[in-house]
Amino acid sequence: MKRVVNFLFLFLAQLSMLLIMGCSDDDNIDTNNGGEASLTINGEPYYSSVVGDFVMGEFMGSNFIDNLTSDGCYYAYGGFTPANNPELDGYNINIFFEPIDFTKAKSGTQLMKCDEPLNRWSVSTIENGGMPRYYRDHVSGNIYFEAYDSENKLVKLQFKKVTFSNDSGEQIVVDGMTYFDNNL
Repeated sequence: MKRVVNFLFLFLAQLSMLLIMGCSDDDNIDTNNGGEASLTINGEPYYSSVVGDFVMGEFMGSNFIDNLTSDGCYYAYGGFTPANNPELDGYNINIFFEPIDFTKAKSGTQLMKCDEPLNRWSVSTIENGGMPRYYRDHVSGNIYFEAYDSENKLVKLQFKKVTFSNDSGEQIVVDGMTYFDNNL
């Protein structure tokens, strides 16, 4: 019983510390831009529902950068939901790019795609019927590194009219800035 009480006390103490720290005004990056979307998809505002965090040693969240490929490429994944229109589909963005040092990179550094076969930058969505729709062809536009918050391990990327198309030729345009957790 004493062990359970000790565990409960430690849990409540950690929870109270998280709440106190979460209310701080000195956060370096506001990941949802004050609750407003900073990324648009086909002109509609979208936001990342959860910028991840490490909870009990495991990563939980929707936007992250990691080194998941055998050839050393960085992989960025982002999950975005509509900001103003819940009837719109949510989108997932996948980007494989050449490694850069976020601590030394200059604002405006263009991300370079990895060599084949992982050079695809893509967007996908799940339609109402539950079937995925993929936009796998990168038509135009680029993605740029903007800033790195080393304290919170957040990478800010800018999408400049990044256009993708699907097999039917339908296009989708991603524009604006968003944040990714640096899990490297």
